[in-house]
Amino acid sequence: MLSLDTKDYTKQEVMDVLHGKYGRRLIDFRFDLLDEADKVIGDVTRLVEAESSTVDMDSEAEIHRTASFRVRDTGEIDFLKDRIQPWADLHMRGNGTVSFPLGVFLLSTPEKEYQGNALYRNIDAYDKLQILIDDGFTARIVADEGERVTDFIVELLQEAGIKKINIERSDKEFPTWMSWDPDVSRLEVINELLGVINYEKLYVDEYGYFVSRPYRTPNQRASEYTYETNHVSVITPGATVEEDYFNVANQFVGVVSEPDRVPLTYTYENTNEESPTSIPRRGRTITKYIDSDSVDLETLQGEVEKVAYEDSQIVTKMEFTTAIMPMHSYNDILRIKHDKLGINARFQEVSWSMPLSATGTMSHSAKEILPI
Repeated sequence: MLSLDTKDYTKQEVMDVLHGKYGRRLIDFRFDLLDEADKVIGDVTRLVEAESSTVDMDSEAEIHRTASFRVRDTGEIDFLKDRIQPWADLHMRGNGTVSFPLGVFLLSTPEKEYQGNALYRNIDAYDKLQILIDDGFTARIVADEGERVTDFIVELLQEAGIKKINIERSDKEFPTWMSWDPDVSRLEVINELLGVINYEKLYVDEYGYFVSRPYRTPNQRASEYTYETNHVSVITPGATVEEDYFNVANQFVGVVSEPDRVPLTYTYENTNEESPTSIPRRGRTITKYIDSDSVDLETLQGEVEKVAYEDSQIVTKMEFTTAIMPMHSYNDILRIKHDKLGINARFQEVSWSMPLSATGTMSHSAKEILPI
């Protein structure tokens, strides 16, 4: 989640305005035009119909951040290479503003549409992960034994012309050589490599940086924001909760079995009596097997515990809507207190959708963080 602390305002001051403590909120949207290096080359706010535009985040999709823009085509935008970065400007007391970046988007080139004497395009836009899907390999890819995994990942990104990289360096090395056919996507290879060292999947942040770091379970992360149904609540009516416990495993067995490597196995059992899907709570064992390419036993243990944790979070899913809250990012950790639903728990946000309209409502989908 984007920080609410700025050089001019404290987190509490920004929260007070977001929650309408002083009356009606005022949020404007503007749009920067960027070149292929993400350098600002113009302001195209006058060309984009914000009221007809949206930004969406889905951490479980191949491309996490997408957008739709309705743009008046005056010939100023090169749809083949230019990019658009939308911003939300929150007006503060005393005539100041706090600006929130909403992503950097590559543009499609749909058919032209006339409305009156103006020419418009309804654009589907994608974050920069699209580059790693489009920029294919021309030969078989081989990673050598002993090479640092994160160094190899950075090389794959740089080969695609990417310079804005924020991947935490790891000392983990390939225990044996790995290879891929040239028809596999660059994004698929990178995410597979991040998995073998138990890192987060690659994502692109609001400023256009490619980001990944060692995986931490949501239980290990602090809550970043609290939504509650109090006198300054921004939650709108109609929240729902769905529970599904039936097929959740409580024993997870990870196996690394390759001809040129020593076999590795690791088993994790959910025996936490506070967990609704644990072995003692269910009274039986439900096993899931995980085929892994982890580089060592420590990483295999982390991968298995990651799968165990993530699989166990599917049981309680909450859908709710709020006023526009432009600080949301990727996999945010939320505390939600909802009196009517009897909820006071921590959730990990899976997806959100934000219409670029100050009077619109933002939809959220989140999974409860449960102990295992």
